[in-house]
Amino acid sequence: MTTDKTDTQTVSDNKWWDDQHAVELAEFNKIDTEEAIAVVQPVIPTRHTSNDSRDRIKFLKNMVGHPVPDNFDPHEISWALPNLGVTGSEGAEVALDRGYFVINVAGELYNDATVKMPIEPWGNRSKSNVLPMLESIVNMMEMAMATEQKVVVHCSMGMERSVLATVWYLVRHKGMDLDNAYSFVRSVRPIATDRREWIIS
Repeated sequence: MTTDKTDTQTVSDNKWWDDQHAVELAEFNKIDTEEAIAVVQPVIPTRHTSNDSRDRIKFLKNMVGHPVPDNFDPHEISWALPNLGVTGSEGAEVALDRGYFVINVAGELYNDATVKMPIEPWGNRSKSNVLPMLESIVNMMEMAMATEQKVVVHCSMGMERSVLATVWYLVRHKGMDLDNAYSFVRSVRPIATDRREWIIS
């Protein structure tokens, strides 16, 4: 299957994915759309067609695998700890305005974050890159927190990559296992989506 390179990469490239291509895959393989999404979702990050996460959540909240309240606002900063928040790109702007230490884990996003440390769970060396980057992010969080700064980590939606970084902090520094850490983050950020397969073979 070929696609327009300005929209997304081919499925065989294991890069970007969106709902339209899930439909194409479903039609090609004679399977339903939900099954097509399930086939690729564990490997490929979400592809967004709108710039505002409030628009994107209408589609994406059905993909997270658990209920998301209708009144959840993805722009908000969700505080996992008093000094550790997770959010999307819009919440990152609020965090910057408030003077927080902001970590951008989305390689495709450019803003004035304090540091940019992309989590890239796709491509040629995907899994081998994610865990070392998570360790570096957690070390950066610790350094910022040691100076009494509030840390906010963000990706595009505050749904996958930034959630994984927050979960990894809880695993490394709060003694939680992955199940408990994901449940904890999901309790404050309902769109938190489990992407442990990006670090576990």
